[in-house]
Amino acid sequence: MRRILALGCFGVLILTPFGVGSPIGGAFSDNVELVDETWTTTKTFRAGERACVLAVGSREAAANMTITVKDTKGTVIAEDKAAGNLTGNIVAVTWYPPRDGEYRIEVRHPGSRDCYVAIK
Repeated sequence: MRRILALGCFGVLILTPFGVGSPIGGAFSDNVELVDETWTTTKTFRAGERACVLAVGSREAAANMTITVKDTKGTVIAEDKAAGNLTGNIVAVTWYPPRDGEYRIEVRHPGSRDCYVAIK
């Protein structure tokens, strides 16, 4: 079931027109290495255009993954995390940046060394 959900989310990212909502530097997707169970990057997004981040964790560590997006002032703009006792290896956030600027994206996956991240 999780694999189907992950493929569905990934398919939505792939089928979305390339000219709408990607970071100014272009879309990003890769298997990333986590340092202290965390991966962080900063991307510049356009105001009012949809932005999306999807992370799929490894099967080896069924843990509470989280994605947090913050603006330059440190205000949380979007966040996805497991609630209560739920564990999940798939998290995603979609938001519409209120202004042009840099946004810090942080992916946490306790107990793992890597995960797949797509930013569009």
